Amino acid sequence: MYVDVVDLRDFYQAPLGMMTRRLLRRIIRREWPDTRNETIAGYGFATPYLRPFKEEAERLVALMPAQQGVVFWPPEGPYCTTLVGDMDLPLPDQCVHRVLAVHAIEMSPTPNDALREIWRILVDGGRFMVVVPNRRGLWARFDHTPFGHGHPFS
Repeated sequence: MYVDVVDLRDFYQAPLGMMTRRLLRRIIRREWPDTRNETIAGYGFATPYLRPFKEEAERLVALMPAQQGVVFWPPEGPYCTTLVGDMDLPLPDQCVHRVLAVHAIEMSPTPNDALREIWRILVDGGRFMVVVPNRRGLWARFDHTPFGHGHPFS
């Protein structure tokens, strides 16, 4: 059910993907204006949205589900990506301040289990932001974007 990581990478390198990245980065940054001294985990294909936090956060990791695949990020290294199982994130309990899930929850075969695992790694008072297609949105109806795959939400 996952969209392949190569297709996701190609989408975000195309003009529509670059525009999407710019628009969503603004929203994410508005909600998370200061992440100094925090640990941030991107889950799914969150790397297009993590760059603004790379120099600011204390720690940053991109957790990419095995069904989706993994690409090295950032391209200039050192790499911050790792391949993970849906139900077994390789992190201890309550170790992450913020989790950004993109192209993950809507494609997971067991989204409730994925959400439980995210809650497990979040510290008390941690923040979780999920980017999913809107069931009523135009993009959820087109399969030429990654937002046209998986389970849309309302």
